[in-house]
Amino acid sequence: MTEKISVIIPVYNVENQLQTCLDSVLGQTYQNLEIILINYGSIDNSDAICRSYAARDSRILYFKKDNGGLSDARHIGIRQAKGAYVTYVDAEDWVESTYLEELYKTLQAHKADIAVANYSVYKESEDLFYFYIKDEDYYEQVYSPAQIIDGLFEETNNINIALISATGKLYKRSLFNDLLFPKEHAGEDGFFNLKAYLMSERTVYLNKGLYVYRESPEMPSATWMQDWMMTLVYAMEERLAIVASHGSPLEKYMVTYRQMLEACLKNVEEQGLTDSDAYRSIQEKFQVLSLAPQRYETKKRAIVLAANYTYVDQVLTTIKSIVFHHRNIRFYLINDDFLSRVV
Repeated sequence: MTEKISVIIPVYNVENQLQTCLDSVLGQTYQNLEIILINYGSIDNSDAICRSYAARDSRILYFKKDNGGLSDARHIGIRQAKGAYVTYVDAEDWVESTYLEELYKTLQAHKADIAVANYSVYKESEDLFYFYIKDEDYYEQVYSPAQIIDGLFEETNNINIALISATGKLYKRSLFNDLLFPKEHAGEDGFFNLKAYLMSERTVYLNKGLYVYRESPEMPSATWMQDWMMTLVYAMEERLAIVASHGSPLEKYMVTYRQMLEACLKNVEEQGLTDSDAYRSIQEKFQVLSLAPQRYETKKRAIVLAANYTYVDQVLTTIKSIVFHHRNIRFYLINDDFLSRVV
């Protein structure tokens, strides 16, 4: 018997897109599900649409609350969820009919904690779909927590974007016992998902576009733009801290961090916001980073220590500290004629 899946859909002023989203979820080939709608402060016709759908299908649970933001709505959804697995769908988007079935079967086949699908994009301004993956390109990739850090830099088929967003995924419900989306952050997906991946035993990726993002033409406000830019910076800094705490190499992240700061500065300049606090803060971070070396040595170097004396442990502690801060160095210990890699 299939396990129940909780589909959490935060709703905010999406009267023109909501029905498409709900119809796509109700039309899933995987039918053992509950659909949790969280209307967080909509002032359009979204409330009436939610009530109409809830009255027609007993699997739909509808909750209405004040606007506490997207993360708060997601928290309420996860507290109400009774399924063994959880997926998030944004109310302006929709999913292919086999979305849940394919994610669930693949997750089960690989005994994974998270299953990730890729996506396509519908641009409203052009009335066009953008597909990044052909049917014959399908494959499945299993990641350990350490391996998925490298996956976050994989730009082929936009895998890095697919991995970091909260939508397009099936999570084990138990992951949320110790993990929540951060509040008061635009782009909270980036804060959440890296932690989720590191807490899971394995993640499986499906190279198939099962989720459809709707790209709307509305221009964001200047305040939202500044908040978004600062959130990107904070998210990358938190990611750097998490990766460093796991002892993983930082070279790729530092290069990405620098490029992101440059892109944010350029974007803010183009928006005419050079007098904003966000611009000054990002500029300050970029200037400090510019004092550090801009190129990272990729050639590996090794230190070999031949030792067979009582205080070798103290020597190891010192060498390990050096190696931790210089990731291009490898250290080997020869002790009693046995060569072993230490770090």
